Amino acid sequence: MHDTTRVPYNPFDGYLRASTNEVELSGGDFDFLSNGFKIRNNGGEINASGGEFIYMAFAKHPFQGADGITQARAR
Repeated sequence: MHDTTRVPYNPFDGYLRASTNEVELSGGDFDFLSNGFKIRNNGGEINASGGEFIYMAFAKHPFQGADGITQARAR
C-alpha cells in the first residue's frame, strides 16, 4: 500500500504490505499523478508478464469542473 502521508512528493519511498507483519518497506516504484499513478519499475513484483495484479487509486482532490467546485464530466 502506497500513500501520500509518508512522503507527499515524487518519487516517494515507503510502503506497507497488508498480508505480512513486516515494518514499512522502501522502494519508489510509483509516482502519484493528479489522475492516478505511474509505474516506475518493471520488476516482476508489480509488473510481471502474465501476472495478475489489482491496482486502485483514490483521489484526495478529484478533478474539478470549470467553476472549481463541481466534478468534471468524462467525455
